[in-house]
This record gives sequence, C-alpha cells and structure tokens, in this order.
Amino acid sequence: MSRKCEYRALSKMIRTLFSSHPDHWFSISGVALAVACDPDQVRSPLRRAVTRGELEQRYVPEGNREIVEYRRRELLASGRRHPVRTRMLKAIHVTGTFTYQDIARLAGVDQGYVSKTVKPLLKSGHLAAVGRQLTVRAKNPSVVYHVIDRDRFRREVMG
Repeated sequence: MSRKCEYRALSKMIRTLFSSHPDHWFSISGVALAVACDPDQVRSPLRRAVTRGELEQRYVPEGNREIVEYRRRELLASGRRHPVRTRMLKAIHVTGTFTYQDIARLAGVDQGYVSKTVKPLLKSGHLAAVGRQLTVRAKNPSVVYHVIDRDRFRREVMG
C-alpha cells in the first residue's frame, strides 16, 4: 500500500515529475506510483494543476472505460502569459471592485488561485481593500478589493 504524503510536498513532487518528463503522458496511478503516494491523494492536485493551466488532460479508452492522462502543458510560443492568469487579470480589470468569489466565478478558477494572485498586487499597490460584503453562504463577510488606477494596472500588470 502507498504511503500518505504531505499536501505541500505532494504538489512539489508532482510538478518536478512533470518537469522532468515534459512529453510523457501519466495516468493517476502512474503519477501515484512515481511519487510513491496514494492515488486518492494525487487526484485533487492534478485537477487543480489542470485548472491553473499547468497540465493538459486527455481521455484514453482502456477496455470498457476511459482513463484520464495528464502531461505538462507546453509554453506558449508567442511568449504570452498563461490564458488562465490572463483571464483572471482581465476579470479584475473589468470589474474594478470585486471579491475573491466574484473573480473565481468569472475566470473559472478556485479562490485559492485568486488569493495567490491578488496578494502580491495588494503589496505592490495596484489593489486596495475597501471594505467587507456580507454573503448568503459564508459565515464571515468577504473582503472587497478595488483597482486603484486602472490604466496603471493595465500597463504594469496585464502587460
């Protein structure tokens, strides 16, 4: 039986595996075997990597079922940024005032990825927290952010 892996170490091991074999397609069981972890632990990090655009997936028929295989996504030849990040930054620029939930819904990403992108923008002075907004499902109010200077945001962040 496979061993349980620490969450943060698992993501790093998966990223290293795909970097060292850029053209190879891995199934979930193949990734689990390569990083010596339980296949159930590997599924979620792989799905999040696909959402972020780091990996691409394909469905391969195997017997009477289909299995999912993953491989590292090629870099864009034009030198552009990744489409998921671009879509998220465009959503931030267009809305102007937003919560993490708004951007996650508009860009089709999870709130953790939005948080990871927004925090450096707060530190660099492109965004500011302007208040809190009550939501129906959440117990705590969500923080509302605002783009300070949209032209500067477009020039410096979106490129």
